[in-house]
Formats: sequence, structure tokens, C-alpha cells
Amino acid sequence: MTGKGMADRQPGFFEEIGEAITGSRRATPETRSLPEYTGMPELNRLTMPSFKAALGTLQSSPDETVQILKANFPHVQVRQDEKGNYILRSALDQKEYAIPPGVSVGDIPRIISGIASFVPAGLASTIPRAAGVAATNQAVIEASQAGTGGTFNPEDVAIAGVLGGAIPAVGKGIKAAAPAVTGASRMFRRGMKPMEVPEVPRVKESRYETAQEGPFLRVKPRSAQAAGSKDRGVREEVRPPDAAPGSGRGDVPQPVSDEAISLLIKDPSNFVRRAADDYSQRANGQGYSPPQMPSSSLAKQSAIGRAFVLAADGGDDYKKAVFEAYGRSFPELIESTGAKNYDQLVEMAYRQLNKETADQFHTLPVNMSFHRAGEGNYQSSGEMLRDVYGNRHLYVFQGGEPHPMMNRVDSETGLNDTEMFRAVHDFYGHAAHGNSFGQKGEEIAYGAHAQMYSPLARIAMATETRGQNSFVNFTPVNAELKARINRLNELRYEASRRGQESDVKAIDKLIGEAWQDFQFGPQKSVLLPPEFIDTGYAGGMPGYIQPLIRPEPGTAASEMLTHFSHVPDLVATDPSRYGSGIAGREMQRLKETMNPVMERSYFYAGDPSRVQPEPGLGRFRYGTRSEGLYDIEKDPLLLRTLAAEANRRPYTAKYNQGLTDPSQAFTDVERMAKEYGYEGLMNPSQGTAIMYRPTPVQPFARGGAVKPLKEGAKKAIRGALEAVEPVVNRISMSFKDVTKRVPELTEAAQAVSRGDMSADEYDRLVRRYKPVAPYDFVPEPASAEDAMRALTENKRPMFGKTSEMSPGERADLRLDIPAYKDHGVWVNSIHRKDAPTVYGSVSSVKNAAMIGSPEKAMKVATGETPKAPFAVIRGDWNPMTESQAVKAAQQYLNHPDWRQVGYDPERHGYFYDRATMEPILGAEEVIQIGPLVLARKPQFGKKSEQKYRKGGLAAAKRSR
Repeated sequence: MTGKGMADRQPGFFEEIGEAITGSRRATPETRSLPEYTGMPELNRLTMPSFKAALGTLQSSPDETVQILKANFPHVQVRQDEKGNYILRSALDQKEYAIPPGVSVGDIPRIISGIASFVPAGLASTIPRAAGVAATNQAVIEASQAGTGGTFNPEDVAIAGVLGGAIPAVGKGIKAAAPAVTGASRMFRRGMKPMEVPEVPRVKESRYETAQEGPFLRVKPRSAQAAGSKDRGVREEVRPPDAAPGSGRGDVPQPVSDEAISLLIKDPSNFVRRAADDYSQRANGQGYSPPQMPSSSLAKQSAIGRAFVLAADGGDDYKKAVFEAYGRSFPELIESTGAKNYDQLVEMAYRQLNKETADQFHTLPVNMSFHRAGEGNYQSSGEMLRDVYGNRHLYVFQGGEPHPMMNRVDSETGLNDTEMFRAVHDFYGHAAHGNSFGQKGEEIAYGAHAQMYSPLARIAMATETRGQNSFVNFTPVNAELKARINRLNELRYEASRRGQESDVKAIDKLIGEAWQDFQFGPQKSVLLPPEFIDTGYAGGMPGYIQPLIRPEPGTAASEMLTHFSHVPDLVATDPSRYGSGIAGREMQRLKETMNPVMERSYFYAGDPSRVQPEPGLGRFRYGTRSEGLYDIEKDPLLLRTLAAEANRRPYTAKYNQGLTDPSQAFTDVERMAKEYGYEGLMNPSQGTAIMYRPTPVQPFARGGAVKPLKEGAKKAIRGALEAVEPVVNRISMSFKDVTKRVPELTEAAQAVSRGDMSADEYDRLVRRYKPVAPYDFVPEPASAEDAMRALTENKRPMFGKTSEMSPGERADLRLDIPAYKDHGVWVNSIHRKDAPTVYGSVSSVKNAAMIGSPEKAMKVATGETPKAPFAVIRGDWNPMTESQAVKAAQQYLNHPDWRQVGYDPERHGYFYDRATMEPILGAEEVIQIGPLVLARKPQFGKKSEQKYRKGGLAAAKRSR
């Protein structure tokens, strides 16, 4: 027989059986060198998944083995070698294991199990009965595989039936071999059918060319979308060996100037923006647009960073609070997912994120080079931009700590979900607008890229981008490192200024080495509060999250505190009254910095007998002890260090290089101390402290000693604390409960009008029974359907007629009280000077004046008259669509130039700031969305000058 004939000859039956047992033709260097998959740590632990996997793989084929392992251990990664053998990567030890072809040591238990499973068939006295029993036994085996993550294989049941019935005719000695032959039929199929990895479907023709070239995995789209892309990037600028002297550089990337890149980025039709717009149109039905969002800062993102830490801790209270918040903020989304709890929502969000990330990955019009050891790390964001725009090429890091929910491996590229996300985020988040890799660029990249995801995917995407960025840059985790690097930056700046290039290079090396200590965020599948998903978020910790945060053990300081007041018999301080006494420079600092803590009470710290109050303070002295202070000098959490570095100007700035803004830094420390769960902040060198919450105090006797409290005084303190702590959360109350009168307040208002109760006493009752708090979300505008249902018949034709109004026309804004009181729908009523009143879901005016009626407010508070619309916001009509109003409100909800305004005649007779309770007389601009009223640059008044304050009446059209 000729050589050709030998080559064409098909192996015979017994040769196939031999190959099924030895697997010699399908063995590869990897299957010979790698340990067998039965040694994976996942299969050798006393856990239920390990038991189920071991049971299911007793008689499984390689394909079924992979399917069972993936079902029980979803973090295991799977690939195939050149001959179709499966290679598994353990998620526990990150080592690779092989499923070898043929019979191996690990198959012996399967064969023994198979023989044992057929023993009952030998007890059958007839061939049909034996066949039936054998088939039944095999069916049980198949069912066990299906129950543990595999598949039910009717083919094997049929084989078992035939062999089980035939073997009795041959003899009992051969009967035991039936399962072995069945097993051999399975082993014979090893490597003989396409890879079928769960959730990683194999396609007939891959959309990518992939090749491992040295340290780089090259991934090149086959489609025309990547036409003109270079095979290599800027990190590999080496002339090809076969390039003739003087010839072009072939596929080696060509340098592109920063000026040219800048022009390309500014061009809205550049190829990156076109790809983003095309995808957004197809996926979301709307075009891609540059993000409009508050700039990144510690004032904005410190709360996100702290919440990220809380989420990573995985506490049940956090999960419950956040899931309920999503239910309030996105009720339709939660209803559509069917999620019943936080964990289910996390899983659904990440699953959707992975799906949409893969969809975006398939639209990338660039070649990619993935690297594992930093060979392709860009030296700067500018270098990445030169690579993308100049070469249509992108380097992406591959590997890293496995992500619990972003670990699925794509069969076309060999990349997992995390690696694909890195590619699409660098391209669509950073390259589209030239965003840097620093903290500010990362925040803008979130806003740029988030719009390309659906709402469900976006809540997981926010964790992976904004959450991670806020953790590494706006918590203390890297504060000391940044301080060290900035000291090196200062030395570099001075060396560069003096022209000492050798010193500059040496310092650059030290800086590069220092960055190796940078700590990244934990790979956790968590969700941030819904407020943090909004690209218009400007700062602040949600009220439902703050109570869950406690100081780190061993970091809280204890100290005696002294407070001076004009009020005799004081039993507890009231932080909401800050500003009613001495204001001065401290108030000025708070008004000029971002996101300050306005509600505070001031104390002297240290030995009360040595305290000398400044002129102007009250003559009544009170003492207390706090066990929950943050000592700014000891700075146990490095909050002061973090604030100093976060507010430091870069050494590359044109002016004030390396200087820190001390006012903003101190405001940030004050706010972060509260966000991190402390009762107050103490500055020992100045001998002062601020307390964030109502604090019980005791009066001092003459000589400095604290007067002993009698039992009645103790009860008074408990009553005072109870009085200042709200007993309800009105924002979460139903409209029927909100509109009910509060009997305690009606009686109190009547007592005030008779002169039997002071305004301060009335205020304490209001804070308890009808507390006011700023909104931490933007209420959804009333739909046309709801508004038409809620408005009376004579008003319905005028809903939506705001489009007929002229810009600058005088307009009085208020709410339609019957619509809310009777139906729970917030409808804005816009009263015109010489035209009929119109109604809408949103409204806005400029040059606003807040006009109340103290006399009518007093009558409402005492119950003399029912609530009726008499207070208005008067200004020049500012046309604004619903979407524009919502977007603006989301952007300005916590912006320092904007304040939330309220009005409620059961409190005062004037409009007021919902955060500080200061009277507001007017504003440059007002935006109203139902109960939420935002005022830009408001004009404040003084409480003492407001008429009928003695009546304890207030302002906020539903201070919930």
C-alpha cells in the first residue's frame, strides 16, 4: 500500500476503540504537561457545588464535564487547544488544568461507577428485561448529570439499552463490560465535536482574527469597520526587519502630533464619535452627546467613595436601604426586572452590563493588543489618544483579579467580560473626548460612556467606573501615597525650573516607582445608591445611607465640651439654628465653599474651667461629653491629608503651583467626618469642636462645676432629644398622610397665638412632627394622564398650555393643592397677569420674588381656615421643557449656587431654605418640578425681621 493510501485509510473500529482509550492522536503538549482537571481546588472542597460537580461528572463526556463545571463554578474559565481538548483555568488558584483525551487516572472512578450502575441489569432473567433495566439505569445517570448542571443524553440511554439487552446472550462475564463500552463511546467522542461552553456560544466564522505574538494577544476585527487600523501601537515603534533602508515603516505606527490629535477630538464627526453615535442610535434610539456634569472634586465624590466601601462590606441594612431606594427612584425599572431584593438586582444589572458591553465591543473600529505584564501600558492618556487616532489601535490590559460577575469568556476572542469592558470604556469613555486617566478624566469618562448603556446596565457600570474612581481617589486609601508623590512633584518642579535634567530624570523614576504602590478598589459586584448613578449628581450623602455608617473602631476621640447660649434652661443644642448667633468669617467660608455641613453647633473643647468665651456669646454655660469626635490633629483616617492633596493645584499649573485651597480643604474635612459617621469634629489646638446632631447638655454652676441633674432634668433632656429627633420621614409618606393636619402642631400654634408658647418651643415641635429635609432625588414630573385625572374638569383643557406663554411674561408659580390632596399628583399652576391660568408638570421663572402671607399662614396653622393657595413665586416666565427641567434639576440638586425652597403655613409665613431654614426672599432663577423648587443664587432674609414669626409659622408647600 502506498504512502498516500496509508494516509487516506480510515481507522477501523478497534483502532477507534484504542484511540478512545489512549487518546494519543489528540494529545498535545498542553494536555501532557498540565495537571488533570480532577485536581482543581473547586472539586476538592467540602461544599455542595463540589459534591454536585463530582456526582455529575462520574460518567460525563468532556463536553458534559465542562457544562457541569461551569454550572456549578461559573468563575472557571474555559478554552480549547488546537486539537479541541478542553483547558480549564481555576478561579481559586488561577492555574490551568486539562481534560486529557482517552482514559486517564481520573476516568477510573467513572468506569467503576458505570460498571456498578449496571449490576442490577445482570439480575434480569430475559433480554428485554435486561435491556429495560440497563436503559433505566443509564437514564438515572443522565438525570443525575442534568440535575447537577449537565444535559440529559438520550443517545447514551439507547446504547445502554441495546448493550444491556445483548450482554445476557453473550454471558455474565462480558456483561460487566457494557458500561465500559458505553463509557468508551463517550470517550470516543472526546475532541470529535465542536466546543459547547455554556453561555459562550461558538460561531461558525469568528468575527476576529486572534493571534498570540510574544506578550501580546492581537485581536483584529475581520469586518471593514477596522479598515486602516495598525497591527501594532505606539509602544512597539520598531522598524520591521525586512524594511529596506529609506522605505516606509510598513505597519509600524507613525507619530502624530498632539495638535493634530486635539483637532481630531474637537471634530464631532471623528471616527470615535461616529462609532459612539451609531451604536447609541441603534441601541437606545438617541444620538450620542457630550456629557454635561459638575466637575470632579472631593466635595462631590467623597460620599460616593464612602458608600462604595459600605457596599463592599455587604451588610444587609445597606442592601435593604439601597434596594428600597431604587424602588422609589426607578419603580418601572424594578418592576420590569422582577427583582425582589438587592442581590437579584445586582445579578440582573451585571448580566445586562456584560451583554451590552459585548455588543459595544463588536462595534470597535480598531485593532487591539492585549497584554498581561504591562508591556502595553500607556505612559499617559495623550499616548493612548495618539494610538487611537493616529493608528486606530488600542492596548488593553488582560488579566488581573477575577471579577465575581464579569468573568465569562468570549469564545471568539478568549477575552472575559472585564477585559472587553476595559476596551470599550477606554475607547468610548476616554478617547471620544480626550479624557485623561486621572480622577477628573475618569469622572467625565463615566458621563460620556454611561449614556450608551440602558438604565439597568448603567447601575452596574456606575460601580465599575464612578464607584472605583471615587474609592481610589476620594477616600483615604491612597492619601499618603499622593502626599509622597506630590512632594516628589515639588522637587521635580524645582529641578526643572533650574534646568537640572539629570535630577528630573531621577525624580521621574522615583515617581514611577511610587505609583506601583497605588491601591485599587476591591473587585466586588455591588450597587451604589441611585443618586450616585445620575451624571448630574453634585455631592452629598443620601439621608437613608448616613445612619448606617459608624466610625472605624478605635478612631473616635472623647472630650469634655462647653457651649454658651442666650437660652436659659437649655437641655440640648439645635444644629439647625446655626447662623442665628455670631456668624462672621466662619459663615462666610461655608457660603463660599462647596458642599459644607451647614447644620452644626459650636463648642469649646477641653477643661471647662479654663474656657474663656469670645465676646457676644450667650451668658449661659452648658457642658457635655462626646465619645464620637474626629480629632483633626491626630487625623486617624487621614481625612485631613486627603483633603489637602485633593485640593492641591498641580505643579504643571500656570499659577500657584502646588498650593492647597485651605478653605475648601477644611470644609471637606468637616463634611467627611460626618460622612464617616462621627458625631462631630474637634480641633484641639484651637480648643473648639462642632457637633452635627442635637447634643444633650447640662448647665454649669458658678465656679465651673457642672450642676448635678435631678431626675426631672434628666427627663427634660430625654424629652428635648426626642423633640428634636424627627419621628417621621415625610418624603416617604403617602400623599394622604402628608396632607393630614398634625394635631400637636395645631394645638401648639393656638398656644403661640395666645402667648402661651415661645417660637423656639414651637420650632422644636415642628422639627419633630413635621420635619423638613432636602430632597436627595428629583421627583418624577406628573404625566399628562395623571394630571388630567387629578385636575378638576374646568382645569383640564389648560394643562400643557405653557407652550403658549411668552418668554419674560409675568407668571406666579404655585401648586394645585386639590390635585395633590385628592389624588396625590403634583401639578404646577402658572397664574398669568392678563390671561387664564395654565397648568404643567414643570415651570420656571427668572428674577423671582417669594411672596407669602403671614396673616393667612397664621390662620391655617391654628386651624381657623383650611389650606389654600396664597403664597406664590413671582417672576419672568422662562420656557423650559420637561426633559430640560429634569436634567437641570438633577445637575443642580446639590450645587452650591442653588438651594431647595419650601413653603408650609404650619411652620412660618415665609419661603425658606429646606437645608438651613433661612428665609428666602427672592432668586435669580427658579425651577419647579412638583414639590421640588430650586432657586439659583437666592436672596436670604433674617428670621428676626419676618413678621408673625412669633406665631411659629413657616414656609414650604408640603415640607415633607
